[in-house]
Amino acid sequence: MLLHQHNVDDRIVRCRYRFTLSDGTEKEFDVCLDARTLALRTKNKADYPAWTRLSYRKCQNCPLRTRRRCPVAVNLVDVVETLKDQSSAEKIEVEVAAQSGSFKGRGG
Repeated sequence: MLLHQHNVDDRIVRCRYRFTLSDGTEKEFDVCLDARTLALRTKNKADYPAWTRLSYRKCQNCPLRTRRRCPVAVNLVDVVETLKDQSSAEKIEVEVAAQSGSFKGRGG
């Protein structure tokens, strides 16, 4: 699955992650990065889960003090919320596709 798109924005690197669960269910997530800095480009949500707050199990070495939410947790919300009912030991297949190529692997 090579990711081809019409009207590709040269300022954005897009990757699609496809998780195929043991029952055959597929879940897809698109990740967009700034092509120059490779910074993650995200869309703001109106509401975030409580576990994204910095005050919720903040990492011991976290240098952030002025942010309300953990940026890593915020970026993982869609994946965590979609896969929250799956067992962490479940065997899955993951395929990552971008304009430059694709990779497929199994885990669990």
